[in-house]
Amino acid sequence: HQLLGMLHGAEITRCEEAREMQKIKIVNPSGIFSGLGNKTEMKEDHSECISLPEGFQLMCTSFVCENEGMQHNKKSFFGVQFHPEVSGEKGKILFRNFLNICKE
Repeated sequence: HQLLGMLHGAEITRCEEAREMQKIKIVNPSGIFSGLGNKTEMKEDHSECISLPEGFQLMCTSFVCENEGMQHNKKSFFGVQFHPEVSGEKGKILFRNFLNICKE
């Protein structure tokens, strides 16, 4: 997420340290975020955040980090600030969505 953003011109900043489950607000429940509803919880482990780079749309946000998830407007580029691999069933849904997009 951070590297993808920085390669596309995002700014990286220090943010509140987050090392636990956080409430994530899904602002665009499509693509890899389909089936997660408008709110979910995901595991965080960071103290840096990135701005939204040009050419990307904001997909989800939280109290800790404004850009929790993003998607490129034209390419199949996705980034998430949180760790779906240790976030339980909701993380599995996100990975299933990603794999389904990769199959297309």
